[in-house]
Amino acid sequence: MSSRWFLITAPAPPVAGRVVLPWSKSVWIRRLAMDFLLGRTPALPGGPQADDVVAMARVVSVLRRGQGGDLDAGEAATVARFAMALAAATPGRWRVTGRGRLPNRPMKPLADALRQWGAELEWEGEEGRLPVRIVGREVLHFAPVRMRADVSSQFVSALALPALKAEDRLHIALEGRPVSMPYLRMTLTMLERAGVRSQWRENVLTLWREEAAAVPQWMPERDWSAALFWVMMAVTAPEARLTFPDLSLSSLQGDAQAAIKLADLGLLRMTQAPDGLSVEGGPQQVEKIDWAMQDMPDAVLPLAAGLALRGVPFSFSGVAHLRHKESDRLAMLAALLRDLNMAVEVGPDTLSARPLGPPPSSLRLQTAHDHRMAMLAGLLTLKIPQVHIDDLDCVRKSFPTFWAQLQKMGWTILHA
Repeated sequence: MSSRWFLITAPAPPVAGRVVLPWSKSVWIRRLAMDFLLGRTPALPGGPQADDVVAMARVVSVLRRGQGGDLDAGEAATVARFAMALAAATPGRWRVTGRGRLPNRPMKPLADALRQWGAELEWEGEEGRLPVRIVGREVLHFAPVRMRADVSSQFVSALALPALKAEDRLHIALEGRPVSMPYLRMTLTMLERAGVRSQWRENVLTLWREEAAAVPQWMPERDWSAALFWVMMAVTAPEARLTFPDLSLSSLQGDAQAAIKLADLGLLRMTQAPDGLSVEGGPQQVEKIDWAMQDMPDAVLPLAAGLALRGVPFSFSGVAHLRHKESDRLAMLAALLRDLNMAVEVGPDTLSARPLGPPPSSLRLQTAHDHRMAMLAGLLTLKIPQVHIDDLDCVRKSFPTFWAQLQKMGWTILHA
């Protein structure tokens, strides 16, 4: 399927319907890693699973067998980084690998920190890039470590996970401002539910395990990163009416804050009920949005595209890390915004855009096989009658039923 172009068209307005989101892959990946360290075997929820969750389940399955083996992280950086930490704390000879752009993504800060704990790591090729071989040990010497935190919060989360098994306190001194702090807070909150306490003192994070840790009662969450691609439909087309079963504004996920901020500006109206969330567009006109996005990197794509289609100028800071995702999302997004007839300026860590005129009547959306670029298609069709896309399959990474959800609500998908 991914080698051909497809034509996506929206139903007649108003767009309305019920969207069943996937479970949060960020929560599930952490749960799988923590259950492994706790000696528990989790049961994944029914239905199609995101590729990243499948990759974490596969890694944990290999680790649970012991002795060693290949830990295939697929295309998931979170899985690869968690796998490195878990492998270092599990006896055996392990090899962490991945595909797509994952072997190009940075791993060295985490490896340097694990070495400070006595782990043995050897890069097969370029230093700091997968694949990496790790000799795991039953007991690591959890000495105080220093590491850069301005590359990825996943490094800090990966180092925090072994606190579930550590006899002594873990001290992690962070250099630079941690990026994507909500994801680190998610990790610390889930660890706290499993009996691991944490404390910040200036730039040092300390974690310790309580003697009588309670068995954690894991609560799944629907995925807010996926939800924003639909929520922005209501911003783009205020007559849209969407409901999301089991989605809550009280979430561990930082991307929920993007929807709350849009509602505060009057661009969105949301109603929370015990069984889910209802969303519709708001009538308020906004002159410009100026937001720092370092804590919501996955929200940048749908926010930028939706605001552009609504005709709202915006300026985002904290976007440099988008260059190192499944694609160079900053370059891809800037090109898309220009195709939407926006004046675009890109700085080292900034993105700003303002409308020059109406969007085009047709558009060819090149995804670079990036799931989040592909999911922009449904949103774009609300203002662009014909959107052609070069890859449908890549959404399996985070939202396997994305296209089926669109078709259920009246979208058409045809071979171009």
